[in-house]
Amino acid sequence: MERPNDKAAVKICDHGPGVPEAERLLIFEPFDRLSGHAQRAGGQDVGLALVRQINEAHAGEVRCMPREGGGACFEVILPLASELIEGSAASYALS
Repeated sequence: MERPNDKAAVKICDHGPGVPEAERLLIFEPFDRLSGHAQRAGGQDVGLALVRQINEAHAGEVRCMPREGGGACFEVILPLASELIEGSAASYALS
């Protein structure tokens, strides 16, 4: 886990076939499958969409990037608790 700019970041990488650049944003949509994987049985393909929705609800982000040597890396970035508390106070002050 890294802490870039008061955020917690977790990166998970695999050695699979990777995710084509054109599909890196699409895989976070519910029910989307990578090209050529539509015939694979099992699952509803909502996992990455849920990851994105949960992270966004916590003022975070998730992204997919290529892994050097093949495969893909997924990075989850969330603000630390003190940043969320300050952000909440600021939003109430503006209301």
